[in-house]
Amino acid sequence: FTVDGQSIAKSITISIGVARKTHRKTSSTLLTECMEAWAAAGAQGNAISSYSGSDALTRLPSGQPLLDQLTGALEDASSAGGAVSVIQIDIDGFGSANVEFGSAACDEMLQTLASSLEHQFGEKATVGRLWSDEFLIILAKTRSEDAAFAAEAARRAIQEQESPEGPISLSIGVATYPLHSGDAGGLLRKAREARYLSQQDGGGRTRVAEADQMVTKTSQNHQTPQGEGP
Repeated sequence: FTVDGQSIAKSITISIGVARKTHRKTSSTLLTECMEAWAAAGAQGNAISSYSGSDALTRLPSGQPLLDQLTGALEDASSAGGAVSVIQIDIDGFGSANVEFGSAACDEMLQTLASSLEHQFGEKATVGRLWSDEFLIILAKTRSEDAAFAAEAARRAIQEQESPEGPISLSIGVATYPLHSGDAGGLLRKAREARYLSQQDGGGRTRVAEADQMVTKTSQNHQTPQGEGP
C-alpha cells in the first residue's frame, strides 16, 4: 500500500458491520445497529459481523435492544409515577491495561466484569454493554439514593476480587428519572457526565448526577398532593 509512491504498509485489516434495513427502522436506528456490528467485528479482528442485539464478547444486551429496554422502563414509570435509575460504568485505566496485558487478557477482563455485574445487581436489573469498557445498568422502580448505594456496593465488591491484571477499578455515574431527566437520551447524558466527573476526581468512586433546576420543578409538579381535599 503506497501513498505518493512511498510504501507505508503491506496489508490493510478491515472490519465490517452489517445491519438489515426494514421499513420500520429510522436512519438513526440503522446507523446504531451498524456501528454495534462494526464494533463486534473489530473486537474479533479482520471480520464481518451482523447486528444481533447482543454484544458478541459479553453476550449482554447492547445497542438498540438495550435502549428499547430503557425506553420501556421509562414508559412504565411514567404511567405508575415511579422512578428508573441508570448506572454507567467505566473501567479506570483500561487503555493502559490493553497496552500492558494485551487485548486477549482485556477481553477476559470485560467478560469477568460482565458476569460480576450480573451477579452483583441480580435478576431485577438489566445489565448491558455500551461499547469498549463502558457498561450500563438499568434499575426500574429504583430511587437515586438506592441506585447509588447498590452501585457503590458493587464497585467495592468487584475491586476486592482477584484478577491476573490486578484489582478492577471502576468509575460510576448514576442518574434517575424523573429527577435528573425526563427522557432516555437525557438520562444517559446525565449518567455519563457523572461518570466522567468520577474519573476526573481520580476514579474508583460513584457519583450521582446533579439535577437540573427545571427538571426538578417538573418532577415535583408531577407528584400527587398529600392531604388535600376535593
